[in-house]
Amino acid sequence: MIRIQDLTFSYNQKDLILNDLHMTVPKGAIYGFLGANGAGKSTTIRNILGLLKPTAGTIEVMGTKQIKKDYSYYSKIGTLIEAPALYQHLSAIDNLKITARFQHQDYSRIEYVLDRVGLAKSKRKKVANYSMGMKQRLGLAIATLHDPELLILDEPVNGLDPNGIRDVRSFLKDLQESGKTILLSSHLLSEIEKMASHVGIIEQGSLVYEGSMEALNSERQGQGRIRIKTNDIQKTGLLLQDRLESSDESFCILKVSDDQEISKIISNILEAGIDVYDVRRIENSLEHFFMDLTIKKSAP
Repeated sequence: MIRIQDLTFSYNQKDLILNDLHMTVPKGAIYGFLGANGAGKSTTIRNILGLLKPTAGTIEVMGTKQIKKDYSYYSKIGTLIEAPALYQHLSAIDNLKITARFQHQDYSRIEYVLDRVGLAKSKRKKVANYSMGMKQRLGLAIATLHDPELLILDEPVNGLDPNGIRDVRSFLKDLQESGKTILLSSHLLSEIEKMASHVGIIEQGSLVYEGSMEALNSERQGQGRIRIKTNDIQKTGLLLQDRLESSDESFCILKVSDDQEISKIISNILEAGIDVYDVRRIENSLEHFFMDLTIKKSAP
């Protein structure tokens, strides 16, 4: 659905914002696009949408390479980039009617999208009186009004409470199941973990990881951690320094690959005359995986 090769972008021909970026968003995927502030997420999205012109490289969307003045695929894309642009003095339903007219379509989907984003009961309320989360919901309704094949969303759950986040998650999963493709940029890694089928992690303008969630989960299984408490933390750390990730006065955090290795570690500690008080597995979350990758990339 989206294919990016050798993408480079710079505002001043000197400081690279994107550096030889390669990225593939498969058709029918929810692609979680992750990165720290300033890593290049928004710049990548703006290049995909033609809002910025690449310094070098190619971008292909729906099988069409970006060519100047040839953006026919725009009618098949829905976008929500940062805060939505809304007519504050009008109601939600009137905002959607204006959007429908601009897109040369009838009003047949307005009630449906309002209901799906949870604004059916507030559809005649002026947008100026909406909360930030309600405005974000309306932006998502506008982005999906024309039933696009591809959705590009930048922080779509910004300002939403837990119930709102759950509703949006359900909506996006339904869209994926109906065959839509979604590129989703977010700093909420726990949400990406719950809904994404694929993940791309960008750091300093380059992709440091890309793959399916299934592949990522398999990779994470070999990067486990345990927290262990003993009667001599310093001696434990020295004994297992090849596996030691961190330690404090109470615990050591150790890297492990599987249950057999945990058993071996405990045996080694006991054989060294150290008492083991507590052993707990630490869940290797997407957040931890993300931090590991970005820290390695940022290291000098």
